[in-house]
Amino acid sequence: MNSKVVRLRNIPYGFYEKELYGYFKQFGDVKRVRVLRSKKGYPNGIAFVLFTNVAVAEIAAETMDNYILAEKRIRCSVLKDDNVPKCIQSGGIYADFDKPNEAVVRHAKRQFEPKTEKQDKRIKKRLTANLKSSLAKIKEMGINYTFEIPT
Repeated sequence: MNSKVVRLRNIPYGFYEKELYGYFKQFGDVKRVRVLRSKKGYPNGIAFVLFTNVAVAEIAAETMDNYILAEKRIRCSVLKDDNVPKCIQSGGIYADFDKPNEAVVRHAKRQFEPKTEKQDKRIKKRLTANLKSSLAKIKEMGINYTFEIPT
């Protein structure tokens, strides 16, 4: 038997819980919305919408199947009762994803913090080695080309 849950696949970037809720509200009462995410918090392109009525879920899935939104073809289907995931069965309307993942924040801090003198030297050394290697390969091919390597 069909459930009240619609599975959306291939959803476009930026079409998350609040946007899905606002969009699917036009079909009927929406109980919950979930967007599947990776462990770092990035969306996977799959979402679930739980309606209060089976008929509304079927109409929404039929209407939205093969719908093109933001240059992506959205695939919709009503799930069977056996295939309903746990993430949509309980909780509030939206999942709580306002806080960025700690690993992402740490990586961003490390990536954009000012480099120390030692790190800067190592980066320049690696860059000059790569440039010298490229210049040697160019000369091996018989191309007479030179450029200045900054030190």
